Amino acid sequence: MTAPRRSAAAAFLSVMITLSACGQTPTAVVPTPSPTAGAAPALSLSPTAQASEARTLAVAAARGLTVQGVVTVEDAGVPTTYVDATAGREAVTLIGSVEGSAPVYAELRTVPEGQTGTRGSPFVITPLTAQGTVASGLAAQGVADWVYDRLVSLIKKYKSAPGWLKAVLRGPLKAVIKLIIGEAINRGCTYAYDTLVRKLRADGRWVPLGKALLCDILLG
Repeated sequence: MTAPRRSAAAAFLSVMITLSACGQTPTAVVPTPSPTAGAAPALSLSPTAQASEARTLAVAAARGLTVQGVVTVEDAGVPTTYVDATAGREAVTLIGSVEGSAPVYAELRTVPEGQTGTRGSPFVITPLTAQGTVASGLAAQGVADWVYDRLVSLIKKYKSAPGWLKAVLRGPLKAVIKLIIGEAINRGCTYAYDTLVRKLRADGRWVPLGKALLCDILLG
């Protein structure tokens, strides 16, 4: 895991709302079908990304998760799989990637009422092994930083993606946002934004936010 570089939550949420286009394009995404005829051709996964995705889905199966959707992207040859899932009636996001040539997995869940997230993050982060058990010996801050790095990478790709690809990437992003703000996501963009700000203030993590990207993800 990389050493802490900044407040993970502030970095993630600041980028989520205000990031300018960075010009990055996903080299691979799944699912790949275009939503309309004549859209851009499907992108194929490299063997490395296919293997990473298969490992992540195996972790989801070992955890007993019900998979709702899967998106895999590659950034500079590093594959990351985002699994939107449920555990019973609870929403879960599972992330699987590679760090220092070794597979890494983390499970994100909603912070229980009255509790705090992992290292101040707006959700509970559980590092996992390839067998789906809780990984021991990993620094909580390092795990949180790695998770936010992966989410920021996904948001950057969303920002610069064509419309049909945004439709694919919107699923995991919306799932993660819902973990942070819960049912507020169903009450409209302004209410969701206000809820997000309240959560930041409650954790002492105020950052200047705008609503444009949040609204695009929630309402697009």
